[in-house]
Amino acid sequence: MKITLSFPPCGTDIPYFDATEFDPNERHEYVDLRSNPGGVNDLPEIRHAPRLKDFLLAINGNGTFFRTFGCNYVLFPEETIETEHATRTITPAAAHSYVHVGFADISRCENLDDYYRLCGRLSKHLYEQAEFQGNSGEADGAAKAEFFQVELSIESLRMENQDKGHALAISCHVQGWTEDEARQRWLQLMSVVSGFLAREDRNGAW
Repeated sequence: MKITLSFPPCGTDIPYFDATEFDPNERHEYVDLRSNPGGVNDLPEIRHAPRLKDFLLAINGNGTFFRTFGCNYVLFPEETIETEHATRTITPAAAHSYVHVGFADISRCENLDDYYRLCGRLSKHLYEQAEFQGNSGEADGAAKAEFFQVELSIESLRMENQDKGHALAISCHVQGWTEDEARQRWLQLMSVVSGFLAREDRNGAW
């Protein structure tokens, strides 16, 4: 698995951009899933990835340490070519998603050191999962590891024109030789990420 950390100049701004600039069927405003979990059904991303609903509700659940500020999901099909004897896949299918995460206590979003700590703890947890790592003793070990990539981006956070500190964009990128394989690998990765966030601090680690 490849994990990267970045600090992009862009950030999360709530309310979101002018809805007239985008497809109205895909637009919505910020939904506070901690206070309004039923609002998850209004998110257009759920139509494309129904299991995303479970992941978001787990992160924003009662008693959890975090909240979400936005999300996205897209699935790209594989590209194939027809040869004389068979159909060959030249570009694998890919599933991409991101979830913008912050602390349930909004005031804590100002603490950049807490985001560094979160990045470290999440990265360690992901590296400890054998299913995401290539085994040097396996012929396809390196290739297996490259199927899973996570990008952690610490971005600025603004709400109602007020600076609130930072949010962490957790982007999950997976590949598969078919759409179904890419989708299943994405489910596998997001299940681990959301499960970690939902359980964090249950043992008083923070």
